[in-house]
Amino acid sequence: MEKGKIQVNQKEMTQEEHGSITYKTDFEAHITLKDLHTDDAVKYLKRLLPDDVKQISEIKHYRKKNEVFYRTIFKIGYVIIDCQSGIASGYDGTGPTGFYEVLTQIVDKDIASIVYDRTYNNAVITIK
Repeated sequence: MEKGKIQVNQKEMTQEEHGSITYKTDFEAHITLKDLHTDDAVKYLKRLLPDDVKQISEIKHYRKKNEVFYRTIFKIGYVIIDCQSGIASGYDGTGPTGFYEVLTQIVDKDIASIVYDRTYNNAVITIK
């Protein structure tokens, strides 16, 4: 990765990822957000995340649309935030709109718009 360049990638989730990524998967998070509506998840994430993308190592979003499973891991230096509810992707609705709102605090709108891409029902979106 070139210094200062942001990479965004969406790929179809592998069978291994599909079977192993659940809400019980331990990402050794320092902060876990769960059981939140979109408005609350957005509010907390906007307070927790830095404005400078250079401080964020990676954002990884897992989507299993048919199972209504959306989980996002934010790695900020040595701090890991695990968001298990409130933000989503792959359709038009409040979850993806909230995720887009959070991402536009960090990256430009072109990159953030990946949350509306419907290419895969089971997907992994990586931003770093």
